[in-house]
Formats: sequence, structure tokens, C-alpha cells
Amino acid sequence: KLVKKMVDYAYYRGVKVHGLGFTKTKILENENWRFYSVDSSSWISSASRGQKLQIFKNGCIENVNDEKRKVKANISKIASFNFEEWCKYQKYMDRKNW
Repeated sequence: KLVKKMVDYAYYRGVKVHGLGFTKTKILENENWRFYSVDSSSWISSASRGQKLQIFKNGCIENVNDEKRKVKANISKIASFNFEEWCKYQKYMDRKNW
């Protein structure tokens, strides 16, 4: 609650606040956060650490773990795929008029 109050305070005084690592779309929409911009490193960290795909659908990014994979995944391909999905998320968020 305190962070939200600080972000609102800054917004109403014309100060731009970046939401570093704050990309939960449903929370951003439902609680009316007034960030100027947001980002996250989850698209790359989920590829390198968990070898998970991220898929953008219904306004959210979902992590998908391919449990059928029997050999080590090509992390650069997963990271590339995740980055493309992340770009879809960014375009979606850019269209929001908050």
C-alpha cells in the first residue's frame, strides 16, 4: 500500500516512475498503478534458469514448462521465443491509456 501511495504521489506531481520488475498485468489494471513504464527480466531468466517458455495471451504472460522434453533445450531459441512474446506484451501495454 505504501509503494502505491508513493507512485500516486509522484504521478500527481508530474514525476515519471518506472516499475522495475512490475509486470503483472492484472494487478496493474485492477489496482490502477500509475507507472510511466514497466519491465522485467523474466523473459530471459526463465529461459536460462528454468528453460520455460513464456506465452502472451489474454493480456498476461504465462510460464509454460515443457515437461516432455528429454534432452537439454536450446536456451538461445527459448530466449528468442520468450523475447518475441515479451514484445507482444509491451505492445499490448503501450496501447493502454492509464
